Amino acid sequence: MNAPRIIELAIARVLVDHGELGGSTVVRPWRSLAAMGGTNHDRALPCVDIRFSPALHNEGQATQTCAGEIAIMTHGADDADHTQIAEMEESVRDTLERLYDQAKAGITGAEYATFMASATEESDGQFLCGGFTFDGGAAPFDDDDVNAISISFSAHFAKGG
Repeated sequence: MNAPRIIELAIARVLVDHGELGGSTVVRPWRSLAAMGGTNHDRALPCVDIRFSPALHNEGQATQTCAGEIAIMTHGADDADHTQIAEMEESVRDTLERLYDQAKAGITGAEYATFMASATEESDGQFLCGGFTFDGGAAPFDDDDVNAISISFSAHFAKGG
């Protein structure tokens, strides 16, 4: 089971289905670039780039955590006043907060249902979600005419039989 890939795809599906990112925004799960359709996901902006680390076994070895960075990027020339990236950040954050809240409360809302449907399909039912945590993120920056900011978000899980 490739947990980071499963999580990246599930988060991408949640953001595509429930985020308000605008039609031109590319949602890019790092381990599965082709999975979201199209062929040029590597260099397209605006973009939400989703990358999760390999799983870390937690104390007791029964559960695992994958830490992720969800980077939001726009082209500096098209977003000189940072309005677009601010709106995208708010949408991504709000969508992730709904996912977090639903998982924490044990409520199968739209975001959590989408996440679990994707994770279940990609893992053949082996991914057992234990919840999520927000871990901060990176302050806004621009580099080579790209505006960027990121949200750090971890997924906790166990592997089912």
